[in-house]
Amino acid sequence: MRKTKIVTIVLSVVLFLSIAVLGVANVFRVQSVELKVSSISSKAEDDIKALQEELNTAYVGSGGSNLLFVDRSVADYVVNQDKYSYFRITAFNKVFPNHIEIEVKEDEEMFTLQVQEQSYFLGIDGVYLGQVARGDTDNNVKVTGLSAPTSLGQVIGGGEKEDGFVSVVKAMATVDGMGGTLRGNVSSIAITSSDAVSGRLDMTITMKEGVVGTIYNFHQNSVEKATLFIEKYLSLEDDEKVTGIIIVATDIHGDLLADWFPSIYN
Repeated sequence: MRKTKIVTIVLSVVLFLSIAVLGVANVFRVQSVELKVSSISSKAEDDIKALQEELNTAYVGSGGSNLLFVDRSVADYVVNQDKYSYFRITAFNKVFPNHIEIEVKEDEEMFTLQVQEQSYFLGIDGVYLGQVARGDTDNNVKVTGLSAPTSLGQVIGGGEKEDGFVSVVKAMATVDGMGGTLRGNVSSIAITSSDAVSGRLDMTITMKEGVVGTIYNFHQNSVEKATLFIEKYLSLEDDEKVTGIIIVATDIHGDLLADWFPSIYN
């Protein structure tokens, strides 16, 4: 009789705990996903609606996920699809008891990479966005001398030229005085190989005012050289910015230098 009572008590406790756990699980089961986008182009509106539906299906579908255990990995997987190459997640927040907020931004087309007759649009950090423009590309920085990108939504890479380019433009964009954008200042960027013997790779940057910059072996010490170039450019007088050339190179002592020369040296 005593054993029967003990078994009954144990079963009751187990049943109570099971109900409690199920109740808690239901409380924290995701009921909704809110997608927040600060501003998007008109061409992206349909994509945002589709992205919202996919995120809802991922987190709310099939009974909903438990908010205690979800993370942004599922959202990253959804957004990283080729069809959403223009978007990236900037914040992922759990709102208890059962809500998720995801902030997404649409990358702005910054560069137009020209490879033979094909154009490829890149974001400010070198992410390949696609071949169909979403905005006005007239003011994009024109880029030549790189290989055609292949992976949508990914930073271009695969070679020292591509990696060096990404390092340089990211560094240039963060220097105080550039306003976080290059389109207003830079007209074009050309990557060239000087000759087969030295193997030197140069980057020629044409500014919209007229001055031209050349970074020798831009793929080496890229960040330092890019910073030197922009700082030298910003230090020029207005009349100096419309002509001449800025050379960024390593001197005979191995030190990095940036100098401006009048147009006679062009």
